[in-house]
Amino acid sequence: MAVGRPSQFRILVVDDEEELLLNLEDLLRDEGYQVTTAGSGEEALAACDEEPFHLVITDHRVHFERHERTAE
Repeated sequence: MAVGRPSQFRILVVDDEEELLLNLEDLLRDEGYQVTTAGSGEEALAACDEEPFHLVITDHRVHFERHERTAE
């Protein structure tokens, strides 16, 4: 299996600790990856609705639940 260049891979990084999130984003961008960040599970799910990712890196404590809003 051929491996592409880093710039071909989209990575989603999810963490509620902003400093860690930004540091990991910088590190991955410096290596040439396309990086999207999310500060919560809900933001991550919304990002996944917008585009596919090759890899998701997340804190194991992040909760991934959709909070559907209904009109009253």
